[in-house]
Amino acid sequence: MPVAEFALYPGADAEADGFEGSVLLDPSPLCIGAPFTGRITLTAAPPRKMQEIRLELRVRVEATVGNGREETITLWTGIAAGPGEFGGPQTMTFESELPTRWLPTILTERGRSTAQFHVIVATAFARDPHLVRDVTICSTTEL
Repeated sequence: MPVAEFALYPGADAEADGFEGSVLLDPSPLCIGAPFTGRITLTAAPPRKMQEIRLELRVRVEATVGNGREETITLWTGIAAGPGEFGGPQTMTFESELPTRWLPTILTERGRSTAQFHVIVATAFARDPHLVRDVTICSTTEL
């Protein structure tokens, strides 16, 4: 099954609007209903005031037939950091569990779903930078 570049890698680099960093997720791929851990390393230049660093796992589902629908579903959310000044390299870790919603990465004759992990740096009165990496979601780890 074709997946996006780096979707099966545990770690991937990302950058947006003066932020750069890496996002590591374990295990890879993520599994529905299973625990996972993550580590985010971010660098901002110049330092800036932020409201929070929010984490989101988004799944894009689309029907590939004529007039098919498409929708982006936020499968999981988390907070990596609260309000404060942010600058220089910082590392944040988190752990959680994916919900048991049936949204694996899949490609069929009539539809597909893909997933991305967003690190959103919420800033007041400005566009929020999104550092994004592709991920894969599986339905089971048993083969």
